Amino acid sequence: MNEELAALLGTPWFGQRTTVQLAETLSLAGLRIFLFLISVLALRRGKGLFLQRHGWSHRLAGLLLLIWLIIGVMFVVVDVRQDQPTVTLSRLHILLYDVVLGCLGTAATLSAARDFPHKYVKNARKGQSGTLEEAAIVTQSEMIEHSFYQFLNLWQALYLHSVASTTLSASSAGVVDGDSMLWSLLSWTALGIVTLPWWVRKSWFPVHSFSANWKTNSMEEDTRLRSSVELFLYRIKKWQYVFYKHVILHGVNLTLATRPSQLVHTRSWRIFWIALNMSYVMEFFLQSMVKNKRLGVLSQAAMLCLQRLLMTSSSMAALTILGNVRPELCLLSLVLNFWRRHHDVTNTLFIGGVMIVIDQYRQRQSE
Repeated sequence: MNEELAALLGTPWFGQRTTVQLAETLSLAGLRIFLFLISVLALRRGKGLFLQRHGWSHRLAGLLLLIWLIIGVMFVVVDVRQDQPTVTLSRLHILLYDVVLGCLGTAATLSAARDFPHKYVKNARKGQSGTLEEAAIVTQSEMIEHSFYQFLNLWQALYLHSVASTTLSASSAGVVDGDSMLWSLLSWTALGIVTLPWWVRKSWFPVHSFSANWKTNSMEEDTRLRSSVELFLYRIKKWQYVFYKHVILHGVNLTLATRPSQLVHTRSWRIFWIALNMSYVMEFFLQSMVKNKRLGVLSQAAMLCLQRLLMTSSSMAALTILGNVRPELCLLSLVLNFWRRHHDVTNTLFIGGVMIVIDQYRQRQSE
């Protein structure tokens, strides 16, 4: 390990591959440290957190999800080498891991909404999130909204694996990606399917605005909030969400629709995917440990420190994906989002269709 790190640091800093490898190493180290600390805290109060009769289904789902994340960060990532998709773990094993991860994340969220129904909980500010503030509580509508994104992770994972499998099969058969209009039509159709959940996003699920976390009712409260660590983290989370939606979600999906690849099997994606799923569940789990004063698991200050570690590690993991997406597609997605809000399906299909036609035209012109 020391020899690898020394060789890595000894190479030119401005090399793109070297920078990505360094970001992967630091991100993975941060995720492992975070999970180690969480595991120690959970083991110390394991009986109170996981073995109580009340809410047993959520406690069980949460425990299994924690174990599954540990397996992922210790084994699934390790066996995926850069630029070498075919490794000890087969493609089927990685697919099964992602499917189970998505199912456990969705189950943990929905079971929390059922077993701990905070339906009548009202925080001081309307729409305020309970994931960071000590005085606020996670509401049931927040849990239901969160389940949409957990399902979205599973849906996108299936899309990425189907693209990787199709690309491999086409390559084996001697078919070049994008050679025919039929291939382009299939890619565009798959893009529509993976984006389809956004069609029911607003009508079936609650929507919470990030700005509700810094809108105040008094000057005194506004002054206090502006200097708080929580507000700083909420603002970071907002822009992380914008990055996720238009780069990681729509950007990646559009890129693979126009230029199919086996992104899902690369080391960069494996690290990022663990980080994303970990971030989704841990913001709720950490707040639960803070709120449980009887067990005394975690203080507010310690929770915020852990959040910083997780957010930093996740951000580094996300940056390693940038070389695998087409920036013009991400930018178009962002622009259309401001121009035509809540029209993710038609916006994405429009961008995908136009880019496929343009790519087909450029290819024919170059022949």
